Amino acid sequence: MLAGLALGLHDLGAKSLWLDEATSFDRVTRGVGALWGYVSGGDPNMSLYYVSLDAWLRVFGSSEAALRGLSVLCGVLSIPVVVALGRRLFGEREGLVAGVLFVLSAFIVQYEQTARSYAMLVLLVLLSMYFFVLELEQPSRLSAAGLVVASVLAVYAHYFAVLVLLVEAGAALAIRGRSAWNRRWLLLACAVAIGLIPAYLAADPGSTSGGGIPGLSGLSWIPHSSLAALPALVWDLNGRNAILAGVLVGFALYAIWVGARSGRRWPSLLVGAWFVAPIALAFLVSLAKPIFVEYYLIFTLPALLILAAAGIVRVPLRAASVIGLAAAVGLSAYSLTSWYGAPSREDFRAAALYMTRQRHVGDAYVTWPNYAAAPLDYYLVRDHTIADILPAPAPVGPPAHRPPRIWLIVREGDARGAPAQFAAAARTIETGYAVRSTERFSGVKAILLVSCGRRATRCGP
Repeated sequence: MLAGLALGLHDLGAKSLWLDEATSFDRVTRGVGALWGYVSGGDPNMSLYYVSLDAWLRVFGSSEAALRGLSVLCGVLSIPVVVALGRRLFGEREGLVAGVLFVLSAFIVQYEQTARSYAMLVLLVLLSMYFFVLELEQPSRLSAAGLVVASVLAVYAHYFAVLVLLVEAGAALAIRGRSAWNRRWLLLACAVAIGLIPAYLAADPGSTSGGGIPGLSGLSWIPHSSLAALPALVWDLNGRNAILAGVLVGFALYAIWVGARSGRRWPSLLVGAWFVAPIALAFLVSLAKPIFVEYYLIFTLPALLILAAAGIVRVPLRAASVIGLAAAVGLSAYSLTSWYGAPSREDFRAAALYMTRQRHVGDAYVTWPNYAAAPLDYYLVRDHTIADILPAPAPVGPPAHRPPRIWLIVREGDARGAPAQFAAAARTIETGYAVRSTERFSGVKAILLVSCGRRATRCGP
């Protein structure tokens, strides 16, 4: 846990906020009324995270590091749960090796250092799975209460946690057979279902904007998936390191094979289903409504790491086991250093700093698309980097009172994804202006537009 804390805190504020992180900040800084509007229907996914982040920021402030600190805490708390779950399913050494792989996972650390709910989702899914296994082996009031609370909270952290609940329900039926229909298990299922009623109602199941799927409105930016997305997902989950992905998947398959030959095969099959089933279900749904995003499925990664740990430990030759562990640790560490050295996903901080150094009195700015204003506002307004560059009046065009200079800040991923819409918007914004300069930062472009005069309608290249 100390190692995980050190890795999570390392360079925590070094990278600029990107759009999704700024959205988290925006959700929790508009007041209690606005926050309630979001979690009760405006943007209900991640509602547990937003409420927790609101309380967190009241204590720790709103710097980049403070915004991401809640995710670091969730990541650190996940470590003993990974160890305990691996230990209960496979054994002492397997649990410890799983903990090591989890601590060094570049994908886990990346989203520990992101101000979104994904680290919280991982923690709650791990707790749900741990209490589920406990309920299978040693049922008690503690295991039942823990299973219900962790499962419900996981869905409020992110709707994709429902996929894990489906895995647990299927596993209970497969492992317990008819006894899974007894009074105790039915009461647990009912308790979880009752706890999820507010989430279902807030998700507006009658809305058609999500393709008829509750809570999936506003996901039009996700591209359609092909079969190539499946190996790409495994590559992403392993820090975009193909060799590491191959090593871990190989050891995980070996663990399933060894488990299938033993008298206690259900642990490896359960963890295998935890990894495979949510990915498969999300992919199948994506054929109708694209929802297949690698970080939405981050909660499957601990399953792969636990299975890989079991495979590493159970290799019959001690030398092969040691070599396998060393390879996994070395490749994980390499991917982790690559994450630390990577540029900001979207460097709005650098764009704001550039505007600061080049600003003139009366400057204004406009973003494309409109929602890209959230991260820019964080640096220009809320973070008080500069308070004298204000949003341009809308619409921006040839009126006599237009600003003398306008900064057009473009989120390049959106411009590439919708070139026709961006070109049309740019023509409207640039009417009566000439392009003075263009600067590119990581994922962001800053275009300085200078007015051609009050009578001009079009000018410049």
